[in-house]
Amino acid sequence: MEEDPDSLSVTEVHMNVYCGLPDDLAKRVGIDHNSTKFCKKMTYMESLVSIRASLYHRAGHVRSSDIDNEEPTAVKKILEDWKNDLVIILGCESRSQLHDRHGRSIKLASMPCDVWQAIVAFARKWERGEVVGQTKSTVVKRHHFDFLKESLADEMAPTLRRLAEGEVNYKDVKKANQDQEKMEKEEKKKKKKKTPEKALGEGSDDGRSEEALGEGSDDGRSEEALGEGSEDGRPEEALGEGSEDNRTKDLEAANRQLMSEIEKLREENRKSVVERSAKEAELEIKRAKNRELEEEIKKLQKQKRAAEDELERVRKELKEEQVECQVLRGKLDTEEDVSTGLLFSLENEKEKEGGGTEEEQKRKSNKRKSTDKGKTSDPARKKTKQNAEEPRYAIGTFVVVCGSANEGEDKEPWFGKVIGDDPVKQRLRLSWFVQSGGKFVPETLNNKAVPPQNFNYNDIITTVEMAPDMSLPSTEMDKAWNAISAQD
Repeated sequence: MEEDPDSLSVTEVHMNVYCGLPDDLAKRVGIDHNSTKFCKKMTYMESLVSIRASLYHRAGHVRSSDIDNEEPTAVKKILEDWKNDLVIILGCESRSQLHDRHGRSIKLASMPCDVWQAIVAFARKWERGEVVGQTKSTVVKRHHFDFLKESLADEMAPTLRRLAEGEVNYKDVKKANQDQEKMEKEEKKKKKKKTPEKALGEGSDDGRSEEALGEGSDDGRSEEALGEGSEDGRPEEALGEGSEDNRTKDLEAANRQLMSEIEKLREENRKSVVERSAKEAELEIKRAKNRELEEEIKKLQKQKRAAEDELERVRKELKEEQVECQVLRGKLDTEEDVSTGLLFSLENEKEKEGGGTEEEQKRKSNKRKSTDKGKTSDPARKKTKQNAEEPRYAIGTFVVVCGSANEGEDKEPWFGKVIGDDPVKQRLRLSWFVQSGGKFVPETLNNKAVPPQNFNYNDIITTVEMAPDMSLPSTEMDKAWNAISAQD
């Protein structure tokens, strides 16, 4: 095919294409095909499709749907070229051999569109075993179309459609066709036999006319001689009274009987045509109703698609609103943390201005007594005081506190966010966060945020860094658990 793509033997190729199969199943299908002599045996219907496709290709059609929707060409030159192509495609030695082997298939493949569509519908029903009265085999073969007669071309499509729709029995159609063929053969045989009356009235057996017999015969005998007797010496009167008269009467009686049977068949055919017309009218009404239902279904489907599109649009808007709400909630939480931190700092400043509690004043006085030996201007003392007043943790930092679980039997990391830092008292104000759906969110109790708590620097065992989406990387989680283990 790659070497000569325009070759007639490969211009029409029938293939089965398998879509949507996983790789392993596709390979299995290929192996099964290889086990059947590297090819799929062509069915009779595939052969008909290929033959019809070659006709449309020769006629210049390029769309595959044309073989069902466009009438086949009637140009004699194209038809002759097409049949010459088929001699090569079908591997025949001559046109006569092509006609002997594939004549019936060529006629079926070149039928008008309505007949062709009926043939395809009948074949599909046959392959599914849905034709009433069909054989057990579901393989369509050439002889299954023998009931189609060119002399009854107008009846082909209606008959095939009735068979496909289950209105008639295939066996009945086949038997009626066989009976019709038998009667036609008998009628042809009777027409071939000339009646003695016609032979004697119009001329002799060897084609000579009455005038020729009047003038003289080939052997020189005169009309008088012929009038006196026949070739075997019997007089003409004897011939008229002999067995030929009886034979003529028998033939006439048989002919009358045959004509009577033909008339009966015609009457039955007329009745069947009337019944068929009534059924077709009823079927057409049902088809019209089906078309109305199909139109209604299409309208409903269109409305459904519009509703689905509207629902999808609303969902997108809702999702955008949810994202915006989350952003606003995050900003609100941040503002609350900042406010809490400011309040915490404000309280610390107030405590500083008030001198602190009595216990703190005692500690300060003791601290001063313990450090009287040194001078107040000592640089080391000033540096220590400055470091003590610098915050150790930045606002927004996440720290880990050793918490308890299972009623105090186990330890686990508790995660808090720094919202305030008092370096003088060496304590932090934390808001608690818990893990939910892989993300860390503020801890709630009875649908209310758990209030912040104060913790000393010594209670903090480590710090962690949250991801931008408030998830905790595995390395940071390991870091928290390692710090918990170190507390043991």
